[in-house]
Amino acid sequence: MRSASEIWARLRGRIARLRRPPLPGMHWGPYRQSLDDVDWVGATEAIHLAPDDPVLGLVLDGRSWALPWSQVSAPHIANLTLGAEPVLVTLCPACSHAAAFRPVVDGQRLRFRVAGIHNGAMIMADRSQGSLWLPGTGTAVTGPFEGRELEHLPLYQCRWREWHTLCPDTRVLSPTAAPVRVEQTRPVAGEHRRYPRVSRTLLRADARLASETLTLGVTAGASHLAIPLSLIHRHGGMLHLDVDGTTLVAFSPPGTWLAVAYDTAVDGRSLRFDPDSFRMVDRQTGSHWDFTGRAVSGSLTGTQLRLLASRLEEWQTLAARHPGIVLASEASATENAGQHGEGAHAGGR
Repeated sequence: MRSASEIWARLRGRIARLRRPPLPGMHWGPYRQSLDDVDWVGATEAIHLAPDDPVLGLVLDGRSWALPWSQVSAPHIANLTLGAEPVLVTLCPACSHAAAFRPVVDGQRLRFRVAGIHNGAMIMADRSQGSLWLPGTGTAVTGPFEGRELEHLPLYQCRWREWHTLCPDTRVLSPTAAPVRVEQTRPVAGEHRRYPRVSRTLLRADARLASETLTLGVTAGASHLAIPLSLIHRHGGMLHLDVDGTTLVAFSPPGTWLAVAYDTAVDGRSLRFDPDSFRMVDRQTGSHWDFTGRAVSGSLTGTQLRLLASRLEEWQTLAARHPGIVLASEASATENAGQHGEGAHAGGR
């Protein structure tokens, strides 16, 4: 049974929806129950997962969690408390996009639900005020919170066998926490799918890439960059690029969906990296860095690279959300190599 405060919060959200105009091209959707403060099991108890099943992985304060696509793809949103920290996780299976945020504004924890579809992807609303938020950037675009932005948290997409190898002590969303959608328990990121109702909400199309191409979207300063996952893989899993005054390294081991971008600046110098399976090695000191951007051996042990807001997503929605987005290419990678003396080198897994 819902409490009076929950009922009142839901009613306020519905009133706010009636008072505000929808975004251009937005389709309102039915209210969906999100995953709220769910139960977890140990990795050995995750009998509902097959090795190739896609999962969303989080690492916070040295602890790790995994959320199967098969359980998050229907509610799309998970309002979680991991340790003592509130965390918002979003997943839009229509565009292979997932993200994580710290859902706190002015000291107030916000909880979210799906509000509908906009620009080729789901859009969410906070339950307290009914503002609409973009799940790709964590930015409020209407309502009392308009213009506010949630803090981005690192989230990784990969297969269960990869995540279990990287984080053997991970906790996993309990099979009783949400129904397992059997049709989704297979690799689905970037899978060519047709959702006519979703596609009709796209405000613009960009023909530079096929619509379902998996890209790593990166925000650096005021610039937005799209890096095709295949381009990173062709360079052995690592690419160095200059964007808006920031030298970044995009990291994605070949054959995986795990993709993330970090600022290479450490102690006033820009490091250069080579890939080493699911790790990186910097050329200046030979220190090894794990996939979370933390140095785990060498003279820089304990140093943490600054995470850039980056997320895996299909090209059609990333380009629609950021008109004129810069598209990384072989030419930009070659140019970057010339500027820095050495390009992104291939490395074995």
